[in-house]
Amino acid sequence: MDRLAIYLNKLLNWIHQEGAGDINWQRIAKGIPDIVSCDGVGIRLYDPRTNRLRLVASIGFPESYNKKMGEVEMPDIAWTIVKSGGPLIPENYRIHPAYQAWIAVFQRLKIKKNLVVGIFIDDKFLGYISLVRKKNIPFKKSEAIVLKIVANSIARELSRFYHLNIESSLYQFFLRIKKRVGFKEFFDEILEIVSECFNVNGSALFLLDGKILKPVSIYGNVIMEKTCSIVEAPELIENMDIRHAFVLSKERSEIFCKPGHQVAVAPIPLPHDQRGFFILCFPKRYLLTNDDLALLYIWTTAISDYLINIHALHQLSREKKSIENLSRSTILALVSAFEIRSPHFKNHSEVVAKY
Repeated sequence: MDRLAIYLNKLLNWIHQEGAGDINWQRIAKGIPDIVSCDGVGIRLYDPRTNRLRLVASIGFPESYNKKMGEVEMPDIAWTIVKSGGPLIPENYRIHPAYQAWIAVFQRLKIKKNLVVGIFIDDKFLGYISLVRKKNIPFKKSEAIVLKIVANSIARELSRFYHLNIESSLYQFFLRIKKRVGFKEFFDEILEIVSECFNVNGSALFLLDGKILKPVSIYGNVIMEKTCSIVEAPELIENMDIRHAFVLSKERSEIFCKPGHQVAVAPIPLPHDQRGFFILCFPKRYLLTNDDLALLYIWTTAISDYLINIHALHQLSREKKSIENLSRSTILALVSAFEIRSPHFKNHSEVVAKY
């Protein structure tokens, strides 16, 4: 337990000293054999957009393994294993085709036992840590528990970076205010930013016209480019005036996106009492957390406030019969009016305004 405490203290210090994209995963993996005896350690991160696992750290494996198995598919059966913790390749299991490469590599490297534990933020899968032994000595339950503690510590730190990244991506939104491009072009850019910072497959803005939902802008190839009736998704009617984002059921989600995905929705109040809905589409196994939904609502609040304020300024310009460029002071007032509740943005209106 003393070794574990020392390692966790080092782990937290290492991650705190580094940025999200600069984490030294190799250093983290190198310390694990000191707390759980093993012959090899691998850390993989999951990309929900491709359903693949990328090797970010490898200890005790030859370079040929790192190259051949650097990026692999996530088999369906593996979801159950990484959630509970256990052998990556279960014994006496009818081998899934995606496991064939693993089997061949493990046999060639004379690996007898393996253990894998998932890295999760709530129920969102980020990746896993795997250990291997060349001796036929099974991993104990206590060793799996120790590895889970390490995985949970990593997850908490990744969660902090992950949400800071989403919050800081709002700067990109502000940077586009000055460009003053058309409505659709503006959202084409914003949807790409949102999809990337939330690490999801796609996003879209739908406007409500009577009872018909019309897509204004779509990013990604998983969201249906078609109109639909809001009656098909009564949850949208029931939650039209709420001040938070929510997740649709898998069945309702298929109204908007391809099977195998789920949808998070945030209502957007618009000028002229119009209604819009901002939609994120994500793989059904890559569940958004409550923090994600809160940040999605912050995003849509910023967009809504921007559009309502810009609309009011344009009206004012037309009434004066002149086209006025937004001055620095006007932008500052506009940014200050945004209802952003994130600590990351406190006292940042001056910084944003200079753009």
